[in-house]
Amino acid sequence: MHVRRGDSIYFVTGRSQTKTETVSKTLADNFHIPAANMNPVIFAGDKPEQNTKVQWLQEKNMRIFYGDSDNDITAARDCGIRGYSHPARG
Repeated sequence: MHVRRGDSIYFVTGRSQTKTETVSKTLADNFHIPAANMNPVIFAGDKPEQNTKVQWLQEKNMRIFYGDSDNDITAARDCGIRGYSHPARG
């Protein structure tokens, strides 16, 4: 749906970036996201007592955010955007 609409797609993770970042390509390949729509994964890091995703949601002017935790949905609400819960598979 988002690719068909021409949306700019971001993935935001609370993890820290590794030295050899391959997550962006893996996600683009697995979800069939063309380069024109895909942005590099944002590694927000993890700071105690702070939802660092809020800063990125605001900075990138995101309108919709899918998250797999209560903190993700809280971050979306804190930014005034739509947050959808999508449980992680593991």
